[in-house]
Amino acid sequence: MIRIRRREVQIVHVYSNGSGEEILRAACSPVQRMGQNFALSTDGRKLAVLHNGAIEVFTLPVLTAKEEDALRKASQAAAQGELTPQESTRGEK
Repeated sequence: MIRIRRREVQIVHVYSNGSGEEILRAACSPVQRMGQNFALSTDGRKLAVLHNGAIEVFTLPVLTAKEEDALRKASQAAAQGELTPQESTRGEK
């Protein structure tokens, strides 16, 4: 008898802040708590994911002027300890 174990994966979805459209979907494995199997670069242009023991790096599309401005404001606010980057872009369209 042969048993095949299915590996569990997590899916990371990347959305455009400007349009809300999904621009990338990447599988991460092994499953980790608290997003410890992926990282987004500080400039928002690269996503690295851990997948089957290897690190895969994806280049994301160029940010729009609106997205760059939102990222700049979020980075400044986070550096000053005012709020997290996620909070600064919440609700913007």
